[in-house]
Amino acid sequence: MVVKKEKSHPCHAILAKVKGAIANKMKITMVKKMVLKMITSLYSERLALSRALESNRSIEFASFIYDFNMKKYGLKKVSEQKFTQLVASCIKHNECLRINIFGRFLGLYQPLDNDSLNLYLDCLDYLDKKNNVGMPIPSNDYDEKVFIPIQRALDCAKYIFESKLSVDEYFAFKFQIESQK
Repeated sequence: MVVKKEKSHPCHAILAKVKGAIANKMKITMVKKMVLKMITSLYSERLALSRALESNRSIEFASFIYDFNMKKYGLKKVSEQKFTQLVASCIKHNECLRINIFGRFLGLYQPLDNDSLNLYLDCLDYLDKKNNVGMPIPSNDYDEKVFIPIQRALDCAKYIFESKLSVDEYFAFKFQIESQK
């Protein structure tokens, strides 16, 4: 009997290599603002891909980013350098919450699954494009923290979790959010 070995995506070897190295000592990292801007761009690209075809939501995030770089740069060596640079930068700047969450979606530390990524992106999309409740709070792609009006956060929670939470659970969640004022 021949057992077929499943081929691993090339991004996994890079992730393992960079995780094994000491990222703070790596000279290939980017400045935090550049990482944050790239994260915003990659989330937007993933959302666009997911909108184009529902089955794209199941693509592992690290594989998506690796493949995105391959399409963007065309050369394997350049693409892998850019991917390595992003991963090392995420490890170096993981004290920033936005970068930490992104790193978790990549599987760098305390990994989050694809369903969590899709939920996160759905919330970002709703907050950004589908909801204009409350006074907008200006932010840039490279801000470490993004602030949103509480009413907008509650509308998003209601929209996303409406069919998943009971009325009591929703009001408990609403109370928790409102206590953050």
